[in-house]
Order: sequence, then structure tokens, then C-alpha cells
Amino acid sequence: MSVLSAEQNSVLTDGFSDPKRLAGHVDVVARHASFVLEGAEVVGQSKALLIGPVFSPALAGFWLSVAIVTSVVTAIVVGVVSNSAATGLGVGSGLLALLTAVQALVVWLVRQF
Repeated sequence: MSVLSAEQNSVLTDGFSDPKRLAGHVDVVARHASFVLEGAEVVGQSKALLIGPVFSPALAGFWLSVAIVTSVVTAIVVGVVSNSAATGLGVGSGLLALLTAVQALVVWLVRQF
């Protein structure tokens, strides 16, 4: 099944991250009645309401930039404090590897939904 077109609904998007925001919008289901199926099997094309997290390349790039800057700064500080470039490089590389693994895990989890 593929998505041919998509549009963002601000009420539902806000409600996904904070369900309390939907409290004032009791007519959400009524406004989206075309998406409600009552035991019918869908064959062919139909409208669907997809609720889930969205992967943001810009946010992933921002996270990678923060990870690199944090690792470089940490490497410099550790290298100066320990008076050993090898120690600074090791700590900075280790931190970058850890932060990259965290980013990969987040991307993997988001794409699972």
C-alpha cells in the first residue's frame, strides 16, 4: 500500500504529541468521518488517516551537527586537560560513536511506525 498524497492536520498533529490538546476539539471524528470504516474491507484506493511520527532530515542533520560539535569540543578539552592528544581523540571519537548510535536508533524507531 502506498501513499499518493498527504496533508498535515494541525489539530491531529498537536494531539499526537499531547493528547490533552484534543480535549477542546470533540468534533475531530465528526470532521473526519470519511476515514471511519465500519467493518468493511477496503479494496482499491481509499482515503486513510495515518497517524504516526514523521522522519525529519533537517532534524537529523541538526542532531548530527550537535553530535559532531559536542564530540570535537569534548576531544579538545580532554586532550588539553590530560595533556594527551591520543586520549582526547579517543574520548571524542567514542562520544561521536555513541551519539551516532543514538541517532541511528531514533531513525530506526521512527521508520518502524
